[in-house]
Amino acid sequence: MSVITALIIILCAAQGVGSPPPRAEMPTATLPPLHLISPPILSRGDVREIATAAGFRGQQLEQAISIAWCESRFNVHATGQADERGLWQIHPVHLRDNPAWYSYDVVMNARAAYELSSGGRNWSPWTCAFLLDLVD
Repeated sequence: MSVITALIIILCAAQGVGSPPPRAEMPTATLPPLHLISPPILSRGDVREIATAAGFRGQQLEQAISIAWCESRFNVHATGQADERGLWQIHPVHLRDNPAWYSYDVVMNARAAYELSSGGRNWSPWTCAFLLDLVD
């Protein structure tokens, strides 16, 4: 088991994760930012595990991985020109009352991507979705 897998399992268990919670139920800062303890560039397998833990399945899982690669090249610390952050380039405005570092935390970033994409059914908020031909 990789270190990333172990961290995901521990964090998900600590947060009671089964499926992504509604945004209003996302926990406030109780754990240290995962980006401080994870390697900055993740493997495709690591991103698959993170996306699966967030709730992505099947075709949506494959699309989520493609979006993460296109947006960040699997770099946990990636920051876009408009301050989008992390693997799926989530802007802190989408995190409501949660601390901005949540957008760099791989688990929270994946959960936000899951929520913003309606479970992987709508990738239109991501620029890369148009490059990957995932939207009409």
